Amino acid sequence: DLSLVLDAPPPGSFNYSDNREYSVSDALDLLNSVLLTKGYTLIRRERMLSLIDLSGEFPEGLIPKVTLDEIDERGKHELVTVELSMGRRDPEAVKAAVTPLLGPYHKLLAVAPTRQLFVTDRAGVMSEVNKIVQALPEPQTPSPPPPKPEPKELKIYPIDKADPESLLSILKELVAGAQLVYDPNLNQLNANATA
Repeated sequence: DLSLVLDAPPPGSFNYSDNREYSVSDALDLLNSVLLTKGYTLIRRERMLSLIDLSGEFPEGLIPKVTLDEIDERGKHELVTVELSMGRRDPEAVKAAVTPLLGPYHKLLAVAPTRQLFVTDRAGVMSEVNKIVQALPEPQTPSPPPPKPEPKELKIYPIDKADPESLLSILKELVAGAQLVYDPNLNQLNANATA
């Protein structure tokens, strides 16, 4: 129940027979497993089936874009495009890691600003490609630099009515890190501390 678009068929013939019944996806997958060895593939979009010569550029928008959840609905030899997240991983490192898994007719596009990886290849390899991407370590986010300590300043406080010894013992507990010195000659408290 599909309309076939066949602009440039591959040369030669193909014979295959068995007594199994095939779903459309299984039949297309079987045909694509042979066609890919000859540099061709069948692309299914809605009710249209197009034979594509893979020696040239893929026609823009013809390869269906699917999610990882939809991969199981496709044949393992069917060409699809999947969008994966690279996180904070280096795009060149991601491309280098996944390229060995891909077939000869793949396309890879890493979009660094949005941290997306678009992979066009057989549906059967997409789960493994995603596993490799997710297994690559993400760089650690740098910790913020420690805050600079507040500068200390020297202030002088005259002591009128308070007992200097009691005042010093209370202030040393309340103001940690301050240098407090009582000058009995001038009856004042010298404090070197942050504001």
